[in-house]
Amino acid sequence: MAEISDQMVQNTVSSLEPSYDVKSFRKYDSGFARDVLEVKLESGDSLVVYLCTNTSMEYERRFMKEEKLVELVNQKTDIPTQKILKSDFSKKKVPYLFYIAEKIEGYDPQNRFKYLPKEVKRNIVKESGEYLGELHKKVEFKSAGEIIYKDGEIEIEEHEWKEYLKQMTFERLEELENTRFSDMVEDARQFVDQHIDLADTNDYFCCIHWDVSPNNLIVKDGHINAVIDWEKAIAGPPEWDLANSRVSMIYRWFETESINQELESERA
Repeated sequence: MAEISDQMVQNTVSSLEPSYDVKSFRKYDSGFARDVLEVKLESGDSLVVYLCTNTSMEYERRFMKEEKLVELVNQKTDIPTQKILKSDFSKKKVPYLFYIAEKIEGYDPQNRFKYLPKEVKRNIVKESGEYLGELHKKVEFKSAGEIIYKDGEIEIEEHEWKEYLKQMTFERLEELENTRFSDMVEDARQFVDQHIDLADTNDYFCCIHWDVSPNNLIVKDGHINAVIDWEKAIAGPPEWDLANSRVSMIYRWFETESINQELESERA
C-alpha cells in the first residue's frame, strides 16, 4: 500500500494553483491503476486527485489511457463526467503520475441502490442506458481491442473480438484457481472454447465503458450527475456493454423476476 503524505498531496494540488492550501484529504476509492483522494482546501472548495500509485508500465499505461479517454468522451458526447483540471505524467512534482479533477456534487448509490425510491431506481437505470447509447454512437473505433495511451494520444491495440473476449475470460478464470470455485475453472474453460464462436459480431466497434454500475455513478436529486471510472474501458461491440450493464444495474441487485422485468423496461 503506497504511503500518501500531506506534503505529496500539497505538491500535487499546488501544481494546479500555487496559492491552494490543503486543509485535509481522504482516500475514498481505489482501482486497478490508481488511488483517488478527496482533497479539501482551506478556501472551502474540494478537488479530486487521482494518483497512479502502482508504477508498473501496465498500470501507468492504463492510468494515462483513462485521463485521455475522459477528455475524448467530454469532447464527443454530452455524457456527464468529471472535468479534468490538470494532468502531469512527468513525476517531477510527486513520484506518481496524477491528474486533478473537479469534485462532482452528489452521492455514490452503491450501498443504497437497492433501497432507493422506485422512481430514483428507474431514473438511474434509464439514464445509464441512454448514456451508454450515446457513448456507443459517438465514440467509434475502427477495430476492437485494448485502448492504450501512446505519444499523448489514445490508440487501439487491435484484436479479433472473439479472441480478445476469450483472453479476458481466461484471465478472470485464472483468478479463481485458488478459491472455492476452483473445481469449476476447467469446465468453464472448456465451455468458452466450445462456444466462443457465438461471440462473432458485426464490424461496428466503439468505446465500451465495461463497468457501468451503481458504484461508478454519482447521483444528485434522483438523476445521474456523472459517470466515472473509465479505466476498464475498451473498444468493442456495443451489445456487450449493454449486456454487462444489465447484470451490474439490475440482476446483481434485485432477486425477484417482477422487479427485474420492471427495471429492464426502463433501459434504453
